[in-house]
Amino acid sequence: LNPLAADQGVRHWPGLDIDLARRFPGRANGHAPDRLAHLLHEELLAASVVVELRGAHPAFRQVPQARVRASSGPATELAASANVRCLRKQASPFPGGSLEEALPDLLMLEGGSGNRLSEAVGSELADGVLNLLTLLGVFPEGELPFHWAAIQRPVVCEDHDLLDVRSSRGGLFLPAVGPWAEVQGGEPLGEIINPVSGETLETVSAPASGRVLAHRAEPVVYPGNLVARLVRQ
Repeated sequence: LNPLAADQGVRHWPGLDIDLARRFPGRANGHAPDRLAHLLHEELLAASVVVELRGAHPAFRQVPQARVRASSGPATELAASANVRCLRKQASPFPGGSLEEALPDLLMLEGGSGNRLSEAVGSELADGVLNLLTLLGVFPEGELPFHWAAIQRPVVCEDHDLLDVRSSRGGLFLPAVGPWAEVQGGEPLGEIINPVSGETLETVSAPASGRVLAHRAEPVVYPGNLVARLVRQ
């Protein structure tokens, strides 16, 4: 939908420096990004189900997960069969102008590393989407390349079940555990080191027991930066 940006490997609409993903529901009489967002929004309103696939935040590595509006029963029911590790029922506000704010029943699937959708995560999400198409009657179950029983059942969480872990020092963050690792409260999640001397400036520990939903893949951090996100267990 944004080939000008795709050709340049950037996120924002070139020339106007506009993020198309923050222009919904758009305007019929606006500039080009707003008109495009408006047309897409109008088309999606007629859809029975809308699934958005997206990669992780550029600085993070995260497990396949689903996010739905907490009040959306249809999206929550579908997300449970999307082959993800975690299903987040989000009550907190979505970003203004985002597709998830404009479409209350949107099912968002995300995961991977940075702006890359790795092969393993891509395969998990692809299987999840095929399973959803089967449940919706679009794709015949007999044609699935796997048995439906192989679909993962996610850990269901709400906003208060998520724990954001932040650095208190600046330096290079070296993770000690990977995504979806099970950790106990107080267990090290990683270290922040001095990039010149190699001295350990801070050991970042889990504030409670749970699983690692995401950890920082971009090593440079400043005080207060998010370095990991946990889901309580």
